[in-house]
Amino acid sequence: MAISRTIRRLSITAFACAALSGQAWAEETELAITDVPAAVLATMQKSAAGAKLAEFERETEKGKTVYTATFDGKDGKEMEVTVNPDGTLVSVELEKDEKKGAEEKGKKEGKDDKEEKGQHKN
Repeated sequence: MAISRTIRRLSITAFACAALSGQAWAEETELAITDVPAAVLATMQKSAAGAKLAEFERETEKGKTVYTATFDGKDGKEMEVTVNPDGTLVSVELEKDEKKGAEEKGKKEGKDDKEEKGQHKN
């Protein structure tokens, strides 16, 4: 009897941990442009200022759903626009991969600047 209680408690604990940790996971679904709601698409097109939109996704995280798309910005960098289901703009920013590349480049350039000035990091 004590073993079945222990197993039951462990099962409940494991289920609770899985349920709580599942809230942090984002669910992403690729979409065709025809699957993007009209209000969302209109906001995306306005934000892209005439640039061609690509890679449409619906993302759900912690119970909130947003739509994203990418486009090439005026400087040629890949941008990401995020919009709520009702068509309100959430953000327009460098696409995640572009951000990472820019950060790495900035770190490398900062290191090069220090080396040129004789400030080597040990």
